[in-house]
Amino acid sequence: DRVSQGQLLAIMDPADFIPALKMSQAKVASFDAQIKNEELRYRLDQKSLKYQRALLILAEQSLQRTELIHKKKLASQAEIDEAKKLVLQQQISINTLELSLEGYDSRLKSLQANKEQAQSETVLAELSLKRSLFYAPFDGIVALVHVAKGDQLSSGKNLFSLYPINTMEIRAKIPSHLKQRI
Repeated sequence: DRVSQGQLLAIMDPADFIPALKMSQAKVASFDAQIKNEELRYRLDQKSLKYQRALLILAEQSLQRTELIHKKKLASQAEIDEAKKLVLQQQISINTLELSLEGYDSRLKSLQANKEQAQSETVLAELSLKRSLFYAPFDGIVALVHVAKGDQLSSGKNLFSLYPINTMEIRAKIPSHLKQRI
């Protein structure tokens, strides 16, 4: 069969390549969503930290008032303990938020690195899918087809014997009485 340069000669089953491509694309989308979520969380934690600090000030003021009242014998020890408990809870909340804010950069860098890895996997999957199509590299004649539909292919296996038309040389024995016609 005669073929032209760029003509599609064979296609490997895309079902062998498309799942890997879709998985890597889904990973990229997932990491995009996680990065966006991390950025939202960071902004929310910053706002929450302001509120938690304001609540700590209120809790400390409440503790001071309760201690003053206790000195005048108008508040019980349980009320002081409850006010101290609120102060400690606010300090724990603040520490938790500060820790979360401090870890933001490392969490974001980790997610971005994972996204880059998923993007690389996508590029490789696209390349594999692209390489599953076999085109004629030049105008020529397919002399032999070395594979059949459904065959398992391995790297380096010859699929076709293709010979260029413009450099083809034919050797044949011609009877002497026909030589004049050539």
